[in-house]
Amino acid sequence: MSLFRQDSSMLWLTVANFVAALVFVWVYDKVKSSFSQGWKGGATYGLYAGILINFPTWIFAHLLFNNFSYIVAWAIILSGIGWE
Repeated sequence: MSLFRQDSSMLWLTVANFVAALVFVWVYDKVKSSFSQGWKGGATYGLYAGILINFPTWIFAHLLFNNFSYIVAWAIILSGIGWE
């Protein structure tokens, strides 16, 4: 049994690439201005960094790996954002 899915749709991989690109652009738009000082600025940056890192990583994992469910991908995304 292969670790990678052999039936991945090129359409969904392409859509995922565009969604990931939109997430990166959205985060860049948020971070181009400086963050405020203190814990609030750090927490805001952590939220954006968590979204930037976790969303594309785990959505792509759902599309590429066998037996990696979409619900588990979202659970890991949300817990990863909270952990950042």
